[in-house]
Amino acid sequence: MTRKTSAIVTKVQEDPETDIRYCHILQVLVDWINTTVMVVIGGRGLAKSTVIQALRSYRCVYEMPGAAFAFVSNTYNNLQDNILPAVQKGWNLLGWKEGRDYVKYKRPPDGWRYKCSVVVDDYRNAITFPNGCVIFLGSLDNPSLLAGKSVVHMFLDEAKYDKDQKVNRAFPILRGDAITYGNSVLFLGITITTDMPDITEGEFDWFFRYADEMDPERIYNIARVASYLNDLLLKLEKIRRKPKPSEQGIQRLNSKIKYMRKGLWKMRKGDVFLQRLFTGKHTDSYH
Repeated sequence: MTRKTSAIVTKVQEDPETDIRYCHILQVLVDWINTTVMVVIGGRGLAKSTVIQALRSYRCVYEMPGAAFAFVSNTYNNLQDNILPAVQKGWNLLGWKEGRDYVKYKRPPDGWRYKCSVVVDDYRNAITFPNGCVIFLGSLDNPSLLAGKSVVHMFLDEAKYDKDQKVNRAFPILRGDAITYGNSVLFLGITITTDMPDITEGEFDWFFRYADEMDPERIYNIARVASYLNDLLLKLEKIRRKPKPSEQGIQRLNSKIKYMRKGLWKMRKGDVFLQRLFTGKHTDSYH
């Protein structure tokens, strides 16, 4: 899928053969940066669950068929009542429909189950997918929900409510088969979203520790390469839509695209991105 922001889309706007898609700036951020670990801290109304958590989990399911993941929150009620509905809304915007593309809290069809890489006996706290993927739902106040699990990516929303010690005890479930899933940038990754914490009100700021692991120059270069790759994909789409597309031009662009994707994989793999975003004019990186 090719995405362009409204700020850059003007240079192809007059071409009737090019399909223009507008999207939230956070969607561009997730698309272009997409490092193994992503932490976004920002105010309300930024669609952190609907865009970031939904898109990253969507990618995990497609990139690692049969894998297990975990959505974790401070309480199970918060996960069910607040976080998951927002994530499902994002999935709906991406084209997923409940019952067709995933099922919740019940045993899935056997054709789905047999594709899963882990044995699941209880589906009461799980979301399953046709390609065998399963997302376990867990809460830090009930460790038994995550006990014994093995997942290859973890999602934490509203992380300011999660106590440091409980989060640290949950992280050991993040393990998996590198031979099967190691080709995905999101393998053994973490996606964290939250409002800015107020420690005077008993909230927690443990996720800021990732700021020291981020290399701002590397993130800048990732964004530049991703932007260039997006331009190549747009050119390829325009050539393909011509009445007589140039096979030589298509091959040349495909070769460049393959090279750039390989380079992006190396840049993103194992890397950390932490961003603070606020409503209004103020947007900055924390480093």
